[in-house]
Amino acid sequence: MNQILSNEYIDNFCKVCGLNTRQEVIARDLFGEIIHDEIKLKNDSEKIDYLIDNMAFRIGSTVTDMRSNTRKHEHVIARQLMIYCISKNFTITLSEIGKFFNRDHSTVMYSIEKIQDIFSIQNTYHDSCQEYQYVKFHKEEIEKFIISNFR
Repeated sequence: MNQILSNEYIDNFCKVCGLNTRQEVIARDLFGEIIHDEIKLKNDSEKIDYLIDNMAFRIGSTVTDMRSNTRKHEHVIARQLMIYCISKNFTITLSEIGKFFNRDHSTVMYSIEKIQDIFSIQNTYHDSCQEYQYVKFHKEEIEKFIISNFR
């Protein structure tokens, strides 16, 4: 089953059924498990596409926004976090990572450094920092997804 077609099917299903956000997340999880069982991911490129397709919604963005030139903070930080997690969990070059997001290697390098900077700030700042809380929560979610699907 084609992953892009599957995501369109899920989007239409959620729209037609009028699902609220929580119900939509549950539906995506269920469809994701079914889809994952039907497709066999052969290489890192397919795995990364699958990761982006399935995690973008969960971390508050869309695949389109992740790959677009939008500078809205919520999409930028989601994109940077996804780039960081891909760089830590897959053995591909910065240029190859950049191709998934329509970015060059220097932007990928900056994204990785930005997420590392967020984690390196003193702990007293973390409790009150929404950006840190967002990154920490979603980083763990992405890594759980990677472990459960690709290892």
